[in-house]
Amino acid sequence: MARRYRSKAKLRTLTQRVILFALLLSLVLLLTWPYLRTALLRATIPVGRGSLGTLEERTDGEAVFAGGVSLVIAPAPGNVRFLVRDGESVRTGQAIAEVGKPEAREAFDDSLEFAKARLAAYEKETQEEFERLSAQVEDSYEKAVNLLFLSREASAKGELELLAQHESLLEAEEKSLRESADRLAEIEEERADLAARVAAIEALQASSVVQVISPTSGVFSTEVTSIEAKFTKDYLAGKSAAEIAILAREAREIKPQTVKDGQPVQVGDSLGRVISGQSVSFFLPIKTEDKPSLRQDGRVELALSDGTTLQARVTEVIDGKPPGYSIIVGEISVMPVSSLKKTDHVGLIAKTQSGVVLPKSALLEHEGRQGVLLVQKTFARFREVQVLMVKGDKAVVKGIDETDEIVLRGWGFLEGKRVR
Repeated sequence: MARRYRSKAKLRTLTQRVILFALLLSLVLLLTWPYLRTALLRATIPVGRGSLGTLEERTDGEAVFAGGVSLVIAPAPGNVRFLVRDGESVRTGQAIAEVGKPEAREAFDDSLEFAKARLAAYEKETQEEFERLSAQVEDSYEKAVNLLFLSREASAKGELELLAQHESLLEAEEKSLRESADRLAEIEEERADLAARVAAIEALQASSVVQVISPTSGVFSTEVTSIEAKFTKDYLAGKSAAEIAILAREAREIKPQTVKDGQPVQVGDSLGRVISGQSVSFFLPIKTEDKPSLRQDGRVELALSDGTTLQARVTEVIDGKPPGYSIIVGEISVMPVSSLKKTDHVGLIAKTQSGVVLPKSALLEHEGRQGVLLVQKTFARFREVQVLMVKGDKAVVKGIDETDEIVLRGWGFLEGKRVR
């Protein structure tokens, strides 16, 4: 009986303790519930902010360029002699080189040097006399004109003796003037004869060589490769993505050759290039699944590996060559000479959009409208936004500020619910 009584007492004590613990736990939960609720919501509902930024619709690949370069071709056999330096700017129609037989040129060099030496020696020899006679002619002419007026004045006044004196002096000045002028004519005639000989030899020497004229304006380069003819729009048109990729690899691996001054050449050999950067076309092979959505006018930006960004226009998109691949063909009106290559790794930027950038997962549809859940105080409220662009897991929107807090995962059931 005593044992039964003690068991009931222990059970009663344990029950009292459980009730007391439950009351204490309820009190603690009541006091800490706001904090626990906030922690639970933070752990289960991600909230954050967007940021001002830009998204790009970009496709990267190895492009091949055509155009922007004009080859300089040897018009005759012989040895080349450059008239401009490598890297020098030239204009259309400018003589940039000569091609001829060195023995023919050398045959005239001695005669030309001798003729020029004779002309220079004669000019030096007669320089002092020429200057003195020129001064005398000018002085005698002024005196003669003055005496002529004095004679007319004396004649008008009837002063015959004074008239005779003036006429005598005038005759002497005219004689001196004729003698000086005749000697000057002799000097100039001899000089003209010597100069004519120099010009004749130069003409003969010029006829022994053929001038090479620049086909366009640009920067002259003596570097050429054996595959220059492949980098034209006509050659690349119709090529498959695989063929363009092979050509790009070939362009990267081939070493250019430099045409040296005095080097023997044959008709049709390349003497160099004039790089203008005008009317350049690009051919960009890509996987069809990576093909970007282009603007209606085809305008794009082309980002080169050296950091240069060019404005371009896509003129054609060729699909299925081979299946699964596409070729984007475009035009660049002007390309910097320093950036022009046969091939380069480029980024084709079809579209850019700036605004508030946020995770794509933050977007949701509500009653046929797109928007986000905006956190106002502690509740989520639907806010309609304009989705400007989606790229990967990011989106650019308009309609909220970068300082606004939003639910980063757009669960529709949270509309009007407490999230903080």
